[in-house]
Amino acid sequence: MATYLYAFKCRNGHSFDRYVPVADRNQLQSCPVCRAPAGKVFTSVPFNFRGAFNEGPPGSGRRAGSTT
Repeated sequence: MATYLYAFKCRNGHSFDRYVPVADRNQLQSCPVCRAPAGKVFTSVPFNFRGAFNEGPPGSGRRAGSTT
């Protein structure tokens, strides 16, 4: 069964990570410190635009935004 690492935070401010099976991903988790209910912490995923988004017209040898 596949598991994913999720970040959680309880209402008392404790943060923790836990591997959770896909089948249980919506199940309420409890804090390992105080046993209070904990919800998932959603974070942004870093990404970079590379390739065609940063290049000038094909064959120009220029990068987008360059003045020469």
